[in-house]
Parts: sequence; C-alpha cells; structure tokens
Amino acid sequence: MANLTLRNGTDKYAFGPNDNGGVSLFHPAGYQIPDDEPVLIFRAKDLGVLAAITAYIDMLCEQEPSKTIKDHLLSMLAVSANILKYQKNKAVKSVTCSMEAHRGCVESLNKDVRASLDFALDVLRSTYGVDDAELAGLIGEAPQGD
Repeated sequence: MANLTLRNGTDKYAFGPNDNGGVSLFHPAGYQIPDDEPVLIFRAKDLGVLAAITAYIDMLCEQEPSKTIKDHLLSMLAVSANILKYQKNKAVKSVTCSMEAHRGCVESLNKDVRASLDFALDVLRSTYGVDDAELAGLIGEAPQGD
C-alpha cells in the first residue's frame, strides 16, 4: 500500500492507489476496503449525521467490550466533537436551507448527541479505563458526565 495522507486527524479512511492501477479506499492501519463494499460518507453539514452518530455510538456502547469497540468509540468521540463544532457555524448549509432555519431541530439533535457522547465517555471510563486527560485530548474540552 502506498503512503496515505489523511485530510485531518478525524478522517478514518483515505483513497490511494491499489495493486490493479486503480484507486481504492484504505484504513490508516493499511488494509484496503474491498472495492465491491458499499461505502457511505456523511458530511458534517448534513443535519441527519447527528442522528446517525447517536445511533452508532449507542450501538457501540452496547457491544461486548473489545479493543476494536474501544477504538471505534474513541474515533467517534473525536469526529463527533469536530462535527458539533462545525455545525455551530450559522453559515453552514444543509441541502438548500441554512442551519439557522433549522436551529430548533439542530439543538434537539445536539442534545441527543451530547447524551450519547456522555454515555460513551462513561463507558470508556468505567469499562476501558480511559482517563479524562486522554478524553479531553480527543474532544478538545473537559469531558462531561459523572
């Protein structure tokens, strides 16, 4: 696999050249996502991404503890914090409407995501022994909860 550069620290995959002369999607650990596997990308500007994040985080918290689940929770916390910061910008557009036009919906979704993030923080502390310093480094703020 070629050297891959992620656009930012919360990107989980990057496109790169494959062995057949084409382009494939790769995880930073080096494995290639199969070319026939459907991949869906949610953008931070999409209001619905918050509901998807909430469902995904809640599902992860209910899984049997493992290093993989812990890694996914940590990466979802980091990307969620960045999306929430991004969506606070009133100039952000979703479809053709401004975020301001949907402020009530966004605030409600943000509360749901915040509750899921707090639940994930509690799981990471109690189940995986992750400390507040590591969590603060991921989400850029003092963790809530407890």
